Amino acid sequence: MKIALTIHGFPPEHTGGTEQAVHSLAQELVRRGHRVLVLAGSDRWQNGYRIERGPDPTGRFEVVRFHRGDPHYGHWHKRHSAAVSRDVEALLARERPDVLHVHHWLRLTDDLVRIGARLGIPTVTTLHDFGATCPIVHRVRQDTRTFCSAMPAAEPCSACATRHYLPVPWIGEDVAAQRYRDWLAASIAELRASTVLTCLSRCQGERIATALGLEEAPHSIAPTLHDPPPRRAPRPLGSKLVLGAWGSIHELKGTDVLVAAVGHACAAGAAVELHIAGQSADPPFEARVREAAAGLPVHWHGRFEQLAGHPVADVDAFVSGTRAHETWGLVADEALALGVPVILPAAGAFLERFAGVRSALLYESGDAEDLGRLLVRLLRDGALRERFFAPVDPRSAPAPAAVAEAYERLYDTALARGPVAVSPPAPDTERAVAEFHAAWDAAFRVHYGIGSDGVEGERAP
Repeated sequence: MKIALTIHGFPPEHTGGTEQAVHSLAQELVRRGHRVLVLAGSDRWQNGYRIERGPDPTGRFEVVRFHRGDPHYGHWHKRHSAAVSRDVEALLARERPDVLHVHHWLRLTDDLVRIGARLGIPTVTTLHDFGATCPIVHRVRQDTRTFCSAMPAAEPCSACATRHYLPVPWIGEDVAAQRYRDWLAASIAELRASTVLTCLSRCQGERIATALGLEEAPHSIAPTLHDPPPRRAPRPLGSKLVLGAWGSIHELKGTDVLVAAVGHACAAGAAVELHIAGQSADPPFEARVREAAAGLPVHWHGRFEQLAGHPVADVDAFVSGTRAHETWGLVADEALALGVPVILPAAGAFLERFAGVRSALLYESGDAEDLGRLLVRLLRDGALRERFFAPVDPRSAPAPAAVAEAYERLYDTALARGPVAVSPPAPDTERAVAEFHAAWDAAFRVHYGIGSDGVEGERAP
């Protein structure tokens, strides 16, 4: 079977959990005898719009990277790209995959599923986050920093999304509201055009179905990053609790919650040490957190290539501060695979997956004081300590082969059902979007003082 996978970024350029999970799937599908073609977005925008095609570093399949050149194409106003849509359609028409498997639209364009359907290609769509229901993707409110349960609508969503991203004062409220309506209509149209719709966890599927009025929740298939790394030797427990946290350093990931929790625990007389590793996704935020960590037993390790043998993984427990309503939690699987127990916020898929699991402890999401109290208890409650630090429960995530096998069954289902009938895009709609983008780009350059012949001063999209 020939399978085309679309994803917003792909290794080695992007190495987040979703990107690695799709990379793992691609490798496993090839091992199982399928032909794979990956269509990926990119952040390498500096040289303008272009398409780059070459082998994956493993040499097992090809990757086509679409480098958009329009300014800030990650902005929700810019979700659609006529150029990417045109070139994806031409590529799929030439390659004729048996199945198109859409994992994300970001950095590409918002009509990937409908392009496949118009070409007669059955489509499987996997929702890795809440981006189909909210331009902010993770649905975390800026004011409360908690998960947003508002139903998608121009009011209040367009104003919230406008505040969240790069300031665009040249866009009025009425125009922003209409852009949101168009964004939501495209999102719903993509899901309804999918032959098979999947997500990662039951709680994610139920929330998406409720938000978008779907007849039933998407079928859930757990992701996986890769085969488990070598398990570390058991670490003898001392009088000090050593914690590790890895992943992006960002407010959404709650690095500040972890540092504050260590501060609370130390103030209560507990001997706690925190090791942090990962790439900064927000340098000003990292600077503020580092300042807050001054004088605390917090150690920063920067970017890392692998966890096995890394100091951040040679710890008593992994701890996550994420504010996101996680849809699965690949990072927890990494820790458990290494033999490291996990301390997680009680929200989203973490609550669904780990409530009652011996090797997992849950605390109130976003509450640094509650996490601090839990760390103190771990040091002082012998029964809790003995139970939590017993040999780690087997990892609950499936192996790559099991994930690929589950998708193979869905690919067969998609082939049996065939593509969903969709209408071609209206020429006047395409023209209006093109005119909006041209005006947006021109106003952006004027407002931020960027010449039309250069991008000096422009932030990466």
